[in-house]
Amino acid sequence: MQNDVVSYWQGTSHTDSWIRLNTISFLTCLFVLAAVFLSELIIPYASHDQYRHFAEPRGNLAYKQSCSNEPYHRLQMMLGRPIAAVGECIVFENANSLSDLNALRFAVLIVLALAAASFAAVLRNCGLGGIASASLSLAIFTLPPIQVGVLMTSFALAFAPLSASLSHLALQRAHDRYSRGSRGAAIASAILAAVLLMASLLTYPFLALFFLCATMARLLFAAAGAWRHQALLLVRDGLFFALVAGLYWCVAKLTLFPHDAASIASVPVAYRASLSLSGAVAKLGSFSTDILGRVLALWFLYPSRVLSGA
Repeated sequence: MQNDVVSYWQGTSHTDSWIRLNTISFLTCLFVLAAVFLSELIIPYASHDQYRHFAEPRGNLAYKQSCSNEPYHRLQMMLGRPIAAVGECIVFENANSLSDLNALRFAVLIVLALAAASFAAVLRNCGLGGIASASLSLAIFTLPPIQVGVLMTSFALAFAPLSASLSHLALQRAHDRYSRGSRGAAIASAILAAVLLMASLLTYPFLALFFLCATMARLLFAAAGAWRHQALLLVRDGLFFALVAGLYWCVAKLTLFPHDAASIASVPVAYRASLSLSGAVAKLGSFSTDILGRVLALWFLYPSRVLSGA
């Protein structure tokens, strides 16, 4: 009985320590990211394609209450990103003025801080210390591609890496539980990992690769003598990602992507789902020649509609 009490309190202490550590990590990430994105949070502005939020017929209060009136919502659904479509709808329904976008950007920032803290937890599992893991995670989550999530008020660009990082943590927990003989808990954690990774894919498939970034981090920071164990974990992560990605492909292709010619024609060619190797090469070529050369010129940021008209 005494051993059970001691074990209980040790487990409670470990849980409290884990909660405190992750809370401190989240608050640190939130503070640093808020400092980095301070101008985006206090200066009212809209990017080049966000003026659609203010172009609805004036006086029609019901217009913004229907996601069908948000063009990006329907496109995201057809592209197999229903969770991203929900994020677009949230912005559309709640952005009635430029200042409203600032409040929504702060909400995106909170999700981004959660994602950074979650990836820092993944790095700690890989053997890094608390300060090193938080620093490396923040270095990643302040890169220009991630900054677009705040600039464009995109919940998807913050939620996808968050869900992918949590999926990797859940899968590692399933592995640990299985090693200790708790098969029921291991199965539950594995199912949770699959659900979280599927959610990441249903939000932004490319950013679901944060799951494999965690795998790469473990390989980089693992002890040199544990290469056999790391090889098995690499195979585990690869098979798990491939299985969930295959399931996502079936859901996106068979359920979400349109099957009638008229709807397919409304989807840009670059976004159409295809397993063709030649198609993948063509998309990479289009990205390197057409998109990269113009992307900087597309980010016109206007503090007011008057300047945008000029």
